[in-house]
Parts: sequence; C-alpha cells; structure tokens
Amino acid sequence: MAASVDLVLTDQPPAGMHELVGQGISAVNAARMGVNERRPLAIMIQENGVLIGGLCGRTSWRRLTVELLFVPEKLRGHGMGAKLLAQAESEAKKRGCIGSWLETFSPDARRFYERNDYRVFGEIADYPPGNTRYFLTKDWPA
Repeated sequence: MAASVDLVLTDQPPAGMHELVGQGISAVNAARMGVNERRPLAIMIQENGVLIGGLCGRTSWRRLTVELLFVPEKLRGHGMGAKLLAQAESEAKKRGCIGSWLETFSPDARRFYERNDYRVFGEIADYPPGNTRYFLTKDWPA
C-alpha cells in the first residue's frame, strides 16, 4: 500500500463518491460474474399528469429488484399496488428475469407482498429499533 494513503471519516462525502465506489464494485463483479445488464424500471402513478406515486426498481442478473413502491392513501385498497407489481414483473419477464426480491420495514407491506406470492427469506430483528426489516423474494414459473 502506498505510504500516502489515508482513511478519512466524514458524514459529508464529496459529490461523486457513491458513484465512484459503485463503479469499482461493478467492475469487480463484472469480472467475476459477468455483466449484470442493470436497467432501471419505473411505473408512475399520475393524476391529471402529476406524479403521485409508483414503483421504482431495476433489473439485473435475471432478477427484478423492487426498490420503492408507494401508493397514495386515497388509492389503497383498490388493487393499485398489485397492479404495480404485476406490471413490473411482466416487464422484468420480458427482460429475461426469473424472479424478484425486495425489502420492507412495514408489517402491513409484508402482508401485502405475501398476498402477492412473495415469501420472507430473511429478516433483521429490532432494525430500526422496535421494528423488523424483512427481505422477500418471488420466483416465477418458467
């Protein structure tokens, strides 16, 4: 290791640091596992042309990752969340994906995902304190 290398702790990382570290990890992973073909996937809920909710995720290594899913309160209970998941899964299948995964802190969201055929494959108790972080997955039939 070079003598001039320092470790600098900060809560205000410089612009571009996250991207630089991510690119480094991606390069190592690509060399080891092949290119991940990562592509964003988003479905917007719009009301009168105004964005009010939706689903944000990505596809890579033949999996859909659901990063965020938000349905405004006034639209809940009418199947909107299930429609978002179904549309995202349909697009991911077209991209060659064989399943999906996500994480949530919400017990209500966990039950919603389980009703949509997701299963818990891991959890972290008391994270955040007094809650549980759930990791769920869904494999799709061929």
